[in-house]
Amino acid sequence: MYLNHSRAELKKFSKSKLVSIGTQILKRFPKRALPGTIYVMEQSAKRYGIKSIGKIARKAGKKVRKAGKKVRSRAKTAMSYPRSRGGTRYTNGRSFKTRRKKKLAWQVKGSPAAKRHMAKIRAMR
Repeated sequence: MYLNHSRAELKKFSKSKLVSIGTQILKRFPKRALPGTIYVMEQSAKRYGIKSIGKIARKAGKKVRKAGKKVRSRAKTAMSYPRSRGGTRYTNGRSFKTRRKKKLAWQVKGSPAAKRHMAKIRAMR
């Protein structure tokens, strides 16, 4: 296969075909040209969020993604049911926490509203 494709032609190829072309080109490169080429490829890979290559890294990544998925799904269900007294439940990725509503004005000790409230309670006794 001759290497005279235009960008438009390359865009039409499947991913596997493009990878095989790239692999064959790299195999035929002289040794001194590879470090620079591989460096450019690594920088490009980082832009697309690829951190590492290899079976071990892929397996580890899969486990981490699965665990994250479980935590996210649990957190979503917990957040969607606000509790009557304790506030809303949410997660920071590891543990569940509650977010409480602000106290009403009469609950602030010493405020005029609190004094009126206590007066009302005393009057009912």
